[in-house]
Amino acid sequence: MNKIESLANDTNKFSLKKITDIFKNIKNKRIIYIVSGLIALFVIVILAAIFISRAKTEKTNLTAKIDPSKGILAINSDKTIYTPSETARIEMAVLDNTGKPICKANLVLTIQTPDKKETILKDNQINFSSTCGDNNVTNSPDYLVNYKPEMVGRYFIKLVNPATSAEIENSFEVKKTRELDIVRETAIRITPSKSTRYPVRFKVTSTKDYSGNLTDLVPSSFSIPWQGPAKLEKTEKGTKITWEVSLKANQTQEFIYEYTPPEESLKFYQLGETGDWQVVAGSLSAPK
Repeated sequence: MNKIESLANDTNKFSLKKITDIFKNIKNKRIIYIVSGLIALFVIVILAAIFISRAKTEKTNLTAKIDPSKGILAINSDKTIYTPSETARIEMAVLDNTGKPICKANLVLTIQTPDKKETILKDNQINFSSTCGDNNVTNSPDYLVNYKPEMVGRYFIKLVNPATSAEIENSFEVKKTRELDIVRETAIRITPSKSTRYPVRFKVTSTKDYSGNLTDLVPSSFSIPWQGPAKLEKTEKGTKITWEVSLKANQTQEFIYEYTPPEESLKFYQLGETGDWQVVAGSLSAPK
């Protein structure tokens, strides 16, 4: 249990009788309204903090939920934060239980909006990619859906392969404004080979003058053969890649590094400090 959940549990120790006794001793109704409002606000903040904390924990612990005997799926959005009416590029990949890509699976994609409404896409509503092949090396997704979110808030995306009951989830957020527009371009399905280098490209546009850092995180088992001007740091969670960023308003700049995965088949990985980008590794067969 983390500190936020512990604090929330402590609030249960306040009995209704104690709160009632406090209000009885307050004769000024205006003060009662103010105190009641503050208590309500406190509860809302705590519940929101718990929700955010749990959402991050679930996203970063997806590996424990993967059952390779059912095959492995991955689902990503090209941005973690959009603005209303932008098009979200939802990318997907599917492996069978041997690590072989499934290029024409009958998948089901569910998109849940912030108000809990669901859009379910399947069959010809999910686009197949012509680049999907048997253990080939490609930076293009095997499946693609373009979706335009309208509402501000968090969207949850869930991909299911009904043939095996394998499933995977991810999420993205929509905000009215954002400081940086960050697009990630990289492979969602990889072929493990020491001779293969997969580029990760960030296209960053600032809405105003910006100076700060851009970071990414890869598993410690990945090697980084090239990172340009970025700095590398070994951490408990993996290898951290950091760039110093200085952008003028409306300026766009690219930040790139390359990684080589370990030679392990049928694996599920997550990139990013909160595990936003999912990667599936196929079989060890030589790339075609």
